[in-house]
Amino acid sequence: MKNRKIAFLIGLNMLILSGCGNEIKEMLGFEDVELVDEKKISYSISQIIGKMETLPADTEPGFRYEQLNEDEKTVYRELAEGISNYSEEIKISCKINEKSLRKVYEAVIYSEKFQMFCTTRAYKYSYMQEEDIVDNIVPCYNFSCDEYEKVRSELEKTLISVKLEISADMSEYEKVKKIHDYIIRKCDYADLSRCTEEEITEKMEREHFGDAYGALIRGDAICEGYSRAFKYICNSLDIGCELINGTGDGTDHMWNLVRIDGKWYHVDVTWDDPVINGVSDESTIVYDYFCLPDEKILEDHIIEEGVLLYPRCENTLS
Repeated sequence: MKNRKIAFLIGLNMLILSGCGNEIKEMLGFEDVELVDEKKISYSISQIIGKMETLPADTEPGFRYEQLNEDEKTVYRELAEGISNYSEEIKISCKINEKSLRKVYEAVIYSEKFQMFCTTRAYKYSYMQEEDIVDNIVPCYNFSCDEYEKVRSELEKTLISVKLEISADMSEYEKVKKIHDYIIRKCDYADLSRCTEEEITEKMEREHFGDAYGALIRGDAICEGYSRAFKYICNSLDIGCELINGTGDGTDHMWNLVRIDGKWYHVDVTWDDPVINGVSDESTIVYDYFCLPDEKILEDHIIEEGVLLYPRCENTLS
């Protein structure tokens, strides 16, 4: 009988445990954003940009999918279809290993619009260890199948509210700015800095701080929730938008890339929230991190180096 193991994954950092003869892998990926300090971390920006491996500045949206090989693209489509159908278990038709699975799963949950609220980063899978093959995946969903339609309906109503603020004669820049402002008015930053790891886990599951539902419906989120809400609305209006991981002032962080008139820009909605920036007047929205090029965002953000690349951002609109 072939040696098989079951794995459970969350996030990006791996902790290996053992028990009952099977190897269990658990990955932990909680995010917390510290208040922005006026004193910026000093980096050699030209040196960082010079060493960055990136995609061309005119790269089309959907660049994560395009970086997968043919087998990985097949698995991507199988996962996207299975998750959209709320499948409890998704059979994999191609022979891919654990490393490829992590790359594909990340591409799916960072790219598909319904993934901005549908599943968590966690998933289980069975693995044929001797052959180095993953044969099925069990996604972990944010909501039950019965809850999903209600959640989707609530988010669709939010989209209607956003669209009422956007006129047909607006430029893409003006539309993106409206979306940016809408999320900041709608959402408050959920400060988890004083919570224990157990409290963070409970709050993240109960309050949905890390997804679009938490940001747009419940009205509280951390950086991942802000970013997923921004992508959800942008994509719903046919505006290219992607999630980007890294750090901000040395703390794990997520923000967005948005494509306006064929060019990519960095947008950090979380750090433009007046509460995050320490502005006492919450009616004031700032644009310090709106439509920035690489050279500006890298003054206090670091883009995570991973197997999937991001397009270079060479222009500024702010």
